[in-house]
Amino acid sequence: MPQSPPPKRRKTLRACDSCRESRIRCEYQGQQECKHCKDYGIQCLRVAPAPVDKRKKIAREGLPEEEEESQGLEPTYLGPSSLTQLIHSSLISTPGEERGLDGLGSKYDCHWDSLGSGKGSGLLLGREDGREVQKRGQTSLQVLGRLADEVVSLEVLNSLYYQSLPTFISMFPVISASESALTKSKEPPGGWLDRYSGWDPNSSPPTSIPRIIRLLHCSLSSLSRLTPTSIRHALLSALHKHLRDGESERLVSQSTIASSQVLVLMGMNHDLHGYEESRAASAMWQRTGTAIRMATELAVHRKSTEKVIPIAQIHRRARLWGGCVITDKWTALRFGQVQNINLEDCDCPLPFQWPDHYHDEAHAEGPACFAPLYHLTKLSIILGQVLRITSSPQGLARTTDRAILQSLTDLDTWTKDLPTSWAVSERTRLPQAGDFFNLMYCAVEFTLLRPFLFPTRPIPAHITYRPSSLLLLNLIDRSETALDWLSTAEGELYLDVWGITVYPLVTCILINLYAYNHPSPSPPATISNSQARALHYLKKGHHIVQLWVQAHAEGWPEDQTSWRRKVGDMVDVVMDSVGAHEAGGGRDRGDRSVDGFWEGIFQGRL
Repeated sequence: MPQSPPPKRRKTLRACDSCRESRIRCEYQGQQECKHCKDYGIQCLRVAPAPVDKRKKIAREGLPEEEEESQGLEPTYLGPSSLTQLIHSSLISTPGEERGLDGLGSKYDCHWDSLGSGKGSGLLLGREDGREVQKRGQTSLQVLGRLADEVVSLEVLNSLYYQSLPTFISMFPVISASESALTKSKEPPGGWLDRYSGWDPNSSPPTSIPRIIRLLHCSLSSLSRLTPTSIRHALLSALHKHLRDGESERLVSQSTIASSQVLVLMGMNHDLHGYEESRAASAMWQRTGTAIRMATELAVHRKSTEKVIPIAQIHRRARLWGGCVITDKWTALRFGQVQNINLEDCDCPLPFQWPDHYHDEAHAEGPACFAPLYHLTKLSIILGQVLRITSSPQGLARTTDRAILQSLTDLDTWTKDLPTSWAVSERTRLPQAGDFFNLMYCAVEFTLLRPFLFPTRPIPAHITYRPSSLLLLNLIDRSETALDWLSTAEGELYLDVWGITVYPLVTCILINLYAYNHPSPSPPATISNSQARALHYLKKGHHIVQLWVQAHAEGWPEDQTSWRRKVGDMVDVVMDSVGAHEAGGGRDRGDRSVDGFWEGIFQGRL
């Protein structure tokens, strides 16, 4: 006897306000609350007026001219780990925050839940008309191009270059200090021995680094908020002009180690690629991808032997590949994009920690000058693993408890292997390295724990792991230390110059948002103190972001698509949620799940 077809799903006559605003299916399943609001604890209301239906008018009159033109524009993609999606996922389950998120979505043309893999799996982002952007950009470049000839002197360039030596060149030596000296002489350049203990011509490259590298290093240093605005604009204008006038084409026209190094270094900040924010970010993504493909074409990702390549160049290639891995993993995290490098296809060793001309560790002398690159590469490899198991469109569906525990073990091992002191020579120390690595650690561990702290979908039944109390409290302590460092002049410098530090800053804010919403009663009488401490660091993080946005707003054209303003607006939404919570009298004591969580901690069950 043929089976009757299953009953069709009854169409919902009136979607609730939350589902309507998010443009997702509203399913009641015979209950008073829809499935979405019930899963995320949102009050299910149906009071907002229906949106105006323009379909009949369009069918009768056709599309307006401006709408017809916009149909050809293609949206860009932001993945599950992108800052925009991260803020949305962290606040969507908070009652009353839909309005702030909707305002953010309207301002930046964010289309939440626009992909088929479910909530939190990414979003589509609209883009403005390219012709208007191009015209505005040309006007800005013409003005700033004149400044380049009038303001920047040789003394200023030298000052900025020497400022970059103990900071970014030493912390991210994909192009080493020796290579950046742009000389093959047996004698060091002037001022070299004031910072370094010695000079070996074998540590300089056999192929010339493109001359644009000096302008690139100076432009990086000029991104500091302490640099006068006129000098910063002049240098960036000159750099952009060189890239437009053929330098960019020369860099990508032929695969060389030097060109790949320059392109990877340009991935430190997308301001180096242009003034218009969305185009600059896209150019950075494309150029770093080109650098990785160049490196693989030259077999940089493979282990080479001294039968073919001198030992100094083997170490140089390992440094370059370390830079490729770092740039790939952190850029993928920041934009929520796919990773370009699959490390299962690679057997290149980790970067050598000593100068290139030393054969191995046993023959090396002096401080491990490339130790920061070595340890950041190791952390980036762990980040790549974490992204695959927690930040794919499938969420935790394809993850196992073993994979999560292995990542935690890898992070613990990485931490224990960090040196207690950092130096590039007997004369140049790196006191900022420890704080920098603590900041980056916070981002990696938060990314691993995010599905448990701010879930966007139910945790699969096969995942039995839950973060321990000690792990959470340690992460909160680390985030507080990181925010304290970012509020110093040294931390501000890295925030201004190195783009990968912005994402960890926001994760530290969200860690303290979690601590604020789940205050630790340790002892129980001090639960208000715990919440007050979290609120203090939330305000500190918000202040850091405000100063960062304001410091780079001077002299720039008003453009609401600026990524700095966007980050500032997102953190404002977070603080608005905290302000509404404070106005409501603090945490709802009826939240039994939170109380049960902390009760379990102090009974040793978690």
